[in-house]
Amino acid sequence: AIKNMAEAKVSGATTTGTAGNLSVQAQDNSNIFALSGGFAGGKTAGFGAGLALNNIGNIVTALVEKASLTVGETAVTADSTGGVTSIVAGAGGAKKVALAGSLGINNISNQITASIGGSVAINRIANAIMARIENSKLTATGKADVFAKSAASIQALTVGISAALAESSGTSLGLAGAGAGGRNEIRNQIEAAIVQTQQPTEVRAANLNLIAEDTSRISVDSGGVAIAIAAGQGSNASTSIGASVAINEIENVIRSRVATARVAAANLNVRARSNSTVEALTLAGSASFSGGQGGGVAIGGAGAGSRNTIRNNLGGG
Repeated sequence: AIKNMAEAKVSGATTTGTAGNLSVQAQDNSNIFALSGGFAGGKTAGFGAGLALNNIGNIVTALVEKASLTVGETAVTADSTGGVTSIVAGAGGAKKVALAGSLGINNISNQITASIGGSVAINRIANAIMARIENSKLTATGKADVFAKSAASIQALTVGISAALAESSGTSLGLAGAGAGGRNEIRNQIEAAIVQTQQPTEVRAANLNLIAEDTSRISVDSGGVAIAIAAGQGSNASTSIGASVAINEIENVIRSRVATARVAAANLNVRARSNSTVEALTLAGSASFSGGQGGGVAIGGAGAGSRNTIRNNLGGG
């Protein structure tokens, strides 16, 4: 987990006459790269799982407060561009594990072979990005920009692989199950504001831009593959199940506002904008094979699904 606080602040300052340009900038670029996997094997049963939990929760603030300033141009900017990259793999099998997954081989009179492979990734980004002028008097002879920007991203790959092979001179039963799943969330608050809470706030500029911007992105690939094989001289049965699920949510609050403050500008631009995207690929596969002199039964099932939600709240004024 990453929990940072980045703050750039001008507080209680006063200028006499016209000063130069004013730049107040807070920036964060936190990144997590996670690679995790679980591989297991046993004589007749194996279970392998990979799990990743990644969380980023930062506060990025650029602030001018309780100040009286006369300057040239002004830029108050809070910027966050961090992200999570997660790769998770799980494989399970009996007796030994192969590079591409897991494999169990047994050759005795009666044999039951079971293997399970699974992977889960949970990734969350919840940042607060704020650029504010509050309880201050600011005069800019040029332009004044108050920008809050966020470009959060999550990239996740989850894979579950399982393979079982049962071979005997009697009865053989092969069972294989594989699953991959992930939950990915981006819930940020982005605000560009000129506000008055305790004392008069007044901003004058030739051009005044108040902009809150979001470009969140989630990209996910998830897959589960299971293979079961049963063979022998007696009765044989094999069952394989593969499943893949992905839940992806972007729910940000993007706001630019002037609240109980006085502003004067030849050109005033107050804008909140969002360009969020979700890309999800979920795959599942299963294969079952059964054969022998005593007959065989093979059952296979696979399912894949994803739920993708973008529910942003934009406000300006």
